[in-house]
Amino acid sequence: MTGEHKPTSGLDGEKIAHVLYDLDDELTAMEDEYYGVCEQFPVLRRDLGLNERGGLFRWLGILEIVSLERTAPYLSAFGLPGCDAGVLRRVAQDALEAIYPLQEDETVALATIVEVLEAALDQLAEEAGSACAEAVYEFGFSRLPESCAESRRESDWHRLFRQLVFAPAARYPTVEPALSPAAVERVRQAVLRHIDFDLNERSYADDRRPLSPWEQVVYARYEGDNSPFDTMSETAYYFQVQAAWAAIEAGLTPTEVERLVDWGRLQAAVLPGMRPDRIAPPPTPRRPRRQRPQATT
Repeated sequence: MTGEHKPTSGLDGEKIAHVLYDLDDELTAMEDEYYGVCEQFPVLRRDLGLNERGGLFRWLGILEIVSLERTAPYLSAFGLPGCDAGVLRRVAQDALEAIYPLQEDETVALATIVEVLEAALDQLAEEAGSACAEAVYEFGFSRLPESCAESRRESDWHRLFRQLVFAPAARYPTVEPALSPAAVERVRQAVLRHIDFDLNERSYADDRRPLSPWEQVVYARYEGDNSPFDTMSETAYYFQVQAAWAAIEAGLTPTEVERLVDWGRLQAAVLPGMRPDRIAPPPTPRRPRRQRPQATT
């Protein structure tokens, strides 16, 4: 899966750049505060399966994202372009309607909830195809950041790539990469092919539309201004940066990739809220195959 899409939705590059730089200036301090709190929590282990409580929490969040009608236009943004949105939404809603009351009942064994989740994946494979079911399963292991540090690294590369792509309209100084013009253009094309730079603007508006009855149920489980769109946006950024980086590595030599990372560190030094020591190549995501685990309590 490539996650390829058109990079904009009718906005010209200069307007997108200025909108995003305004958001950057407003959100840098908030982002620093978020990651400061986030880093106090344990690392999200991707090896947690459906039958472990940490894994269960992650999978419920995934089902909530895909159960919403308003997230359907974003499925390709986080790696589910081949799924029938209607089938995916119905299966997820049915599973959550069964799981929510079980989750509230402390006498219910974890194995009982696992059975519902496993049945939902089986139903998805039957109705939407095995490729969709595998993509949803992979979503839980390689679409979500494993730690706050990993999440922030992808966020940093998202900003760096934006600076490179929209350099003529950039608010901050742009450092020239030590790459040939042809290599820079290959990087730009990979970024534009895989990263949707105006996704946040669209999702912000969609997140504030009136809620359907089902969406009211899901949103009520989130505190304050938080919503499933927060996880969806983070997941989309993570997936798109990973996809762009894979395409970049395929189009550059190892030496050119090293020079691109060096450029990222130099560019980070002139962008507010960024630290050069955080810049590193994104890790290669795992590509697990689903195996039905033995439920434990």
